[in-house]
Amino acid sequence: PDHGRSLGKKRDISLGSTMHNILFVPSGDPWRQIPFFKWLLLCPIFLLLQPVWGKVSSGSALLTGEKTEHLLTKFAVSPGREGKFSMTLRIPASAGMYTDERDLRVHLFADRNWWKKALPAPTCRKKVPHADRALPVVFNLVSAWEDGEERQWKQRGAPTAGQKWNEDMWVARVESGLSLTGGHGNPRKTAYWYVTLDDCMLEEKKTSIEDAPEMKFEYTVLNGSVEEKGHFSADELDAAKLNFFHYLVSLALLLAAAFATWRTAGKRGSVHLSLLLTMVAIFCDASSLFMELLHDMAYRRNGYGNYFADCLASHFEAQSDGLVASVLLMVGCGWTLPNSDGGSLRNVPGALQSTVEGLRNPATAFQKKEHPAAALIMIIMAAHSALAQWGRTYDGEFDSYHSLEHFPGTVLMSFRCALGLAFLVGSHSLRSSGRVPPALNGFLIRFAVLGTTWFASLPLVSRMVSTFVPYRNMHLWLSVGSATVQICALAGLVWLFTADSGASAYHRLSSVQNTNSDLGSTIAPPGGKRMPELKFGKTKIRVD
Repeated sequence: PDHGRSLGKKRDISLGSTMHNILFVPSGDPWRQIPFFKWLLLCPIFLLLQPVWGKVSSGSALLTGEKTEHLLTKFAVSPGREGKFSMTLRIPASAGMYTDERDLRVHLFADRNWWKKALPAPTCRKKVPHADRALPVVFNLVSAWEDGEERQWKQRGAPTAGQKWNEDMWVARVESGLSLTGGHGNPRKTAYWYVTLDDCMLEEKKTSIEDAPEMKFEYTVLNGSVEEKGHFSADELDAAKLNFFHYLVSLALLLAAAFATWRTAGKRGSVHLSLLLTMVAIFCDASSLFMELLHDMAYRRNGYGNYFADCLASHFEAQSDGLVASVLLMVGCGWTLPNSDGGSLRNVPGALQSTVEGLRNPATAFQKKEHPAAALIMIIMAAHSALAQWGRTYDGEFDSYHSLEHFPGTVLMSFRCALGLAFLVGSHSLRSSGRVPPALNGFLIRFAVLGTTWFASLPLVSRMVSTFVPYRNMHLWLSVGSATVQICALAGLVWLFTADSGASAYHRLSSVQNTNSDLGSTIAPPGGKRMPELKFGKTKIRVD
């Protein structure tokens, strides 16, 4: 979906060099002999071969007395280039006509005016004076195709301006340059533009939907000219490189975790569930990046990308975050630590008692019906997925999962802070319970600090970026910050569950390394039935 809840599809125009479809090759081609895993490394490389220089989006906008403006897009123009915006609006004659166009405008705001002046303005009338451009919208009636006329028009290769439709249509066209210095672009910095469609008169008088019907639009935004081989929005220029680097790091972590799992299974005949969950989190992170790279690849090849791949990228990222949060909570409450089934915890309110105990013994929690700890883990996973999808309805131009620009992003950051508080409560109760060996006290303190840092890092990064970074650089720095946080978290979990026993007191005493502890598959809750044995082939999966 487009920014501002508009309807329709978003697509970008890719002009310049052609690129073969690398996923579907002729039979007998030697590329078919390359194993699939190698494609995970080779496919994203093609992202660096071909630039995209323009963006086209389509959708619908209905202006009313309650909603007198519609934010069409935001677009960054590179230093030294002059961008261009053009748009076609149309209304089917059967839906009515826009009877009063006197105040119907497309306004273009530079970022310096948008955030400080236009956005805080309480009404449309007070907002539009801060626009750098005001483009009047005038509709003209275009009659429908006559018999055979459309075929002749296509054969002649006539320009878009001569296009007609299968019914009579009211059509308006507007266009403008995007520059801050008299048509030559600002040579010193990126210019960020916001484009709105508005009619301030609607907030002053009541207008029926027949007199101000819904408008379908299609706009094109260019960052430079074809000769300049300009890219799409300037704040996206380094996104593919960042995603590719992050993807390679995730693959390296996945290989390290897989090797450790294979080595552990070979030596002991068992693997702890914590290591498998870490592998799944890394796999989700790598899959998210791979899907985003495939989306970008399709974006450059066919002009509009792959919505399914882009959607999967968001949800894989959300599940990776949810898994990391769940594992940190369980370990912080005592999972994988010795004496995990002792007496009750101290210094914990009664309402949290069973939740903390369940996080210490997830195998027990998931055997009981409606156990609060099991419910909490499922809520964490579902909430991350729901917030990722909700965020996509606010901004379809780039990944805004961790953004504070919209309400779902704010909810996600607040949820992450709440989980961090729960992590602090669980880790503090564990240290004060007297149920763990004194040798682990130093490790538990460091783990509590690092875990709390992870829970607070993304809200902190998002807040700092929103506060101190100019908007034209906000997306890049938010992407760098979130990627750094996730890489550090996943690398820390790989170290936590795969390092040798001499690495720390935790590695000497935890059930991940201690082969003498009971298998989680044989743990039974008080008064409950024994959990069925978990196996993967001949390898036992331990959840103690």
